[in-house]
Amino acid sequence: MRRAILCCLAAVSVAWLSVAWGADEEKSEKPEPGAAAARTDQEKADEAAKVSYGGGRFATEPAFEDDFLPGWERNQKAWHVATWRQNGTQMAPERCATDGKGLLVQTVLAGEPAQGGSLQTRSEYRYGRWVGRLKPSSVPGALNSFFTDDWDDLTTEDKNNDGTKLEIDIEFVTANFGPGKKGQVEFAVHSLGRKRGLGKVVDLDFNPSDDFHVWGIDILPDGIAWHVDGKVIHSYKCPPGETIPDVGHELFMNSWTARKWIKGPAPADAKYHIDWVRFYPMVEE
Repeated sequence: MRRAILCCLAAVSVAWLSVAWGADEEKSEKPEPGAAAARTDQEKADEAAKVSYGGGRFATEPAFEDDFLPGWERNQKAWHVATWRQNGTQMAPERCATDGKGLLVQTVLAGEPAQGGSLQTRSEYRYGRWVGRLKPSSVPGALNSFFTDDWDDLTTEDKNNDGTKLEIDIEFVTANFGPGKKGQVEFAVHSLGRKRGLGKVVDLDFNPSDDFHVWGIDILPDGIAWHVDGKVIHSYKCPPGETIPDVGHELFMNSWTARKWIKGPAPADAKYHIDWVRFYPMVEE
């Protein structure tokens, strides 16, 4: 994924946005990797049923979800797992695999050459809310992402990579946080009818690598919002005469490294843990 050209955006009202969160969110906390016993499929399903991250302008039930349960590699049909190079990093399925306990783990290997993991949805989705329960790596020198991209227009079977390239990012540059530090997150939009991307670096009052948090992107006709644990921390409101294009987006999550910006290579294997992802479509008015 391309680095955003970072430019400060003015704060805008988010009264147009309704972020609905379940009252039982705290009850869905899960053990850290390596806990003595993994949750059963039924326990995880029961926990997930307690929380809806939809509501308001979004459906209350997800149109897409994945909990990365044991057996995912054998059973999943929803994702392309990358075997090609992205951003100068060689991707491979063994670096984008489940741990058998309900987590997807992407790994950037220590040192050089650059080796990481990546996947993207096989289907595309239009306006709506993407959420994922994520824990980026604490090892510096990696980038962990959660982003949407109209990379491929799936309505044109005879062409590949022919989408508008409208891309909406959440990016964790792990060099910006670590033990004893608070953190940062980078939000960006590319190809919104502009030669330059829109970008924002947001300082956080917590370290994203210390624990899991629910990160999300809302894509609506009148704007975009980025949020964590139900709190909007950045937004883009369309000016008069502009709308966010009604195009299909694939969800991408990748982990890679580079010397510039990301300050790689990583000194040790950098692991990005993903608990689950969901998509709630916008409710048609």
